[in-house]
Amino acid sequence: MGAPDEDLDAKIDRLSASLREREQLGPRRAGIVAAIARASGELEELRRRAVAEEQDVDRLEGFSVDRVLTMLRGVHGRSLERERAEAEQARERVADEMGRLDHLESQLAQVNARLDATSTAPATYAAAIAERERRLREAGGDAGRRLTELAEESAELAAQLRRLERVATTARRAAEALRKANELLESADGWSAADTFLGGGALSSHVKHERLDEAAGHIVGAERLLRLLRDELGEEDLANPVSAGLGVDGTTRVIDVFFDNIFTDLGVGSQIGAGLTQVGRAAVRVREVRTALTTRIAEHRAQLRLVEAERARLTAPDEI
Repeated sequence: MGAPDEDLDAKIDRLSASLREREQLGPRRAGIVAAIARASGELEELRRRAVAEEQDVDRLEGFSVDRVLTMLRGVHGRSLERERAEAEQARERVADEMGRLDHLESQLAQVNARLDATSTAPATYAAAIAERERRLREAGGDAGRRLTELAEESAELAAQLRRLERVATTARRAAEALRKANELLESADGWSAADTFLGGGALSSHVKHERLDEAAGHIVGAERLLRLLRDELGEEDLANPVSAGLGVDGTTRVIDVFFDNIFTDLGVGSQIGAGLTQVGRAAVRVREVRTALTTRIAEHRAQLRLVEAERARLTAPDEI
């Protein structure tokens, strides 16, 4: 091995040590911050008590009812001495707590300084590992060929994962639009029943149509998202395991929900009921899609972690 490789190994070792230090400093910093918060609260309470003790001394030293009463009982000197001792103890506790707080803040400053000093370690370490992997791949051999395969597999998995997450976002938005539409249709159904059976009049009719207009807006948005979802997992993906896991076929593809203008005139209760049924079916299908997507995303993430773990093992200094 030549000197350049030795220098790179030494650099990686140093950066690895910095990363390990940062891993330890994070929890330590959190602990110190929590201790400072507790100490600050305790100090505030001790200061409050110290002020109260000083006030007790002032009352006995000055002309007050307390002083007169204690003098009449013949215990004024002993009471004043006791209050002064308690005030002194309170001041000492405040001083001790201030010292403890100063010590904690000094520790925090030291930890922050080390975190600042090693702030570039993660990025520098990643760059050094990338350079080491490049050298290994250029050198060929079993390790180099395997690293090339892993790099390609990692890039493919990362691209698939981004796509799945994008589709999952579309599905989540579609589910939310359908949920809002369902709530509004249920509200409209209630007002429709009042209008039909209770003679609700102009007010119930107005509220009913207002709910229907709002529901229609959410349904339009849901239809757009459902079509987008269908296109993202469409026929071109039929051989893809993701699509297979979602139950895609040539007839239904992923989602084939169309509302056929049934919301044009939803003043009739039966039409509102039909709308609720169709929205409900669409919601169930989207829920199935989301469940399948969650599974596939978890699988891709797990596979990507395995790939990256193997790459890390092959690029570790002791592997050359």
